[in-house]
Amino acid sequence: SKLVYTSDTASVFSNYARSLMRGADLLIVNTPGFDSYHADHINIVQAMKLKEDVGAKNLILTHFNHHNKPYDELEALTAKIPGVTIAYDGLYLDLDEDTLANGIPKGAGKEGTDPSPGSFSGYDPACLTPSPWCIIPP
Repeated sequence: SKLVYTSDTASVFSNYARSLMRGADLLIVNTPGFDSYHADHINIVQAMKLKEDVGAKNLILTHFNHHNKPYDELEALTAKIPGVTIAYDGLYLDLDEDTLANGIPKGAGKEGTDPSPGSFSGYDPACLTPSPWCIIPP
């Protein structure tokens, strides 16, 4: 399996970086904003296009801040887009070969995780970025 994680990434990738992402089973992208342009941070709209451009099978969007939409809105906007997961504090996913090959199902977080606004709404009033995901390999 090929996992690619982009942390605090600029919105423009080199051809070399894109070649490393090409065909990834899982692409995890920090996306502080939804569609606003910042040269030093990719946004959600750009990340979903990146998923298509590099042929990644699954995309987990994470690292939301007060410039982004609330969690419930992000979930609703991506509900019908296969292979896109909106991360939240405490998200735990079992990622085996079948799951990566067939796509992470919507609502695949393990019992005990809580995407409710009390857990993480997509807004961080203190302007601090939480660690909104946890992935444990099989």
